This record gives sequence, C-alpha cells and structure tokens, in this order.
Amino acid sequence: MIKHTCPRCAQLTAERWCCGIDLLARKRWRMTHDRVRMIHVLARARKGLTDEEYRLRLAAVGVSTSLKLGRDQLHQLLVGLRALPDSPRWIAGSRHAGRRGRLAKAG
Repeated sequence: MIKHTCPRCAQLTAERWCCGIDLLARKRWRMTHDRVRMIHVLARARKGLTDEEYRLRLAAVGVSTSLKLGRDQLHQLLVGLRALPDSPRWIAGSRHAGRRGRLAKAG
C-alpha cells in the first residue's frame, strides 16, 4: 500500500484526500531551466534570432522572461518559432551538411 504525505498537515496517509487536497493529483506545471535552454537553442541558434527579436517574441505571448511562461504561452511561442525558417548558419553547421553536399555532387 502506497502512502502519501499531506503537504498541509504533514501526515502520512494511504487515503486519496487529506485536508481537502487530492494527494494523487498531478504536480502543478512550471517552467524549468531545461525548457528555457531548449527555447534558447531553438530561438537563438537554430532560428538565428537576436536578443531584441527574442524579447519581442516573448512579449507577443505576454511575458517578459521565459521563466514566466505558462503552458499555453510556451506552446504559442514554440509554434511561432517553428514557423520561422532555419538560420543559414544552422543549416551550414548541420552534421549532415557534408553528406548531403557529397550526394548532390555525385548525382
């Protein structure tokens, strides 16, 4: 039998509810540093946005910093970023660029 600790009264219980709290409910969603890192790689490295362009994209979804993004705002930001074309520097630095170049010349 799995027991859970109530965050309000700190009592260990096997019940689903304690102090009016659902102990089996999922954790509240929050922006993590790994998610921020993923956004920065996408926006700055892959899409080639400047800091000013990146800040404008954040402001368009209603936040001033990526740590304040909610789940829906993150989704809106990612949809907008993925719609942008990749930076030429990203394409040239691709690990498969050399292979594609050799195949194109051979054909």
